[in-house]
Amino acid sequence: MRIEDEGRTADTTSSDDDSADDATFRVQQRPHGKGPAAHSDDEHEGNDGEEEEEEEPLPHHNPAPEADLARKTSKPYRPPNKPAINYNARGKFEDIRRERRKDFRAKQRDAFDWRFHTRFQEDYYETVITSKKHPVTDDQWIDWNYMTKKKDPIFDQVIAACDRQHIQKIMGFRHDWNKEIIAQFYATVYFDDTDANPRKWQMVWMTEGDTHSISYLDFAIVLGMDNHDLNRPKIHLE
Repeated sequence: MRIEDEGRTADTTSSDDDSADDATFRVQQRPHGKGPAAHSDDEHEGNDGEEEEEEEPLPHHNPAPEADLARKTSKPYRPPNKPAINYNARGKFEDIRRERRKDFRAKQRDAFDWRFHTRFQEDYYETVITSKKHPVTDDQWIDWNYMTKKKDPIFDQVIAACDRQHIQKIMGFRHDWNKEIIAQFYATVYFDDTDANPRKWQMVWMTEGDTHSISYLDFAIVLGMDNHDLNRPKIHLE
């Protein structure tokens, strides 16, 4: 997937090693206390000089503890006297909708946490997204080959229904993911669809404090969709 980053471009690729991919996005301490507390596994006390038994390596499908940290979300840094606005409270829906329609790039940065640009983004991240017991679900991908080989009548009906709706490719899309990065995406994403030409519409978001963007067209191609899918209803506009 080709992603634009404020004038730069980069290619992102998939990895079958979940722990390696997740470890890339560990939340690290930034200078001057601007960020979540850092985690270190370097210090380890011995047992009075005795040799320690070497631990057996964890299975490949079970990530190491440091990689598991990247599967969690971290609350934003903020001064003690600056509480978050609770956007999960009753009557805040219209405030959220209004803020979502604003291009955060046009505003002066006022966030306390380095991962965000605006106070709204970090408050929404803290009070709406990370306040949930499961901010990001563990749903993964559909193995259509497995379902087809089963020759199960119910499976066959599901496969046929998804094929009619042109959603087989997106439901079978397989890529490593990271819960912290997903939470940051939903807290910061801005849908720039103001241009008269739909092919110029784009999504803009922040990942670990950096701004990225991708056009609707390129995003559809990455997910295996056709050009006609650009004409389907946009859920975020409802």
